[in-house]
Amino acid sequence: MHFMENKKLATQIGILTTLVTLIGMVLLWLFVSTNAASVVKKILPTK
Repeated sequence: MHFMENKKLATQIGILTTLVTLIGMVLLWLFVSTNAASVVKKILPTK
């Protein structure tokens, strides 16, 4: 019975870790994409 509780806790930790990782990657991607867009605009000014 104790093993089942540990398994449930491990599943919750795994889901939490996955969510944190995904949110972190999305934030990083947004930061990098906006940064890259601003750099491209500086290099290629619109006419």
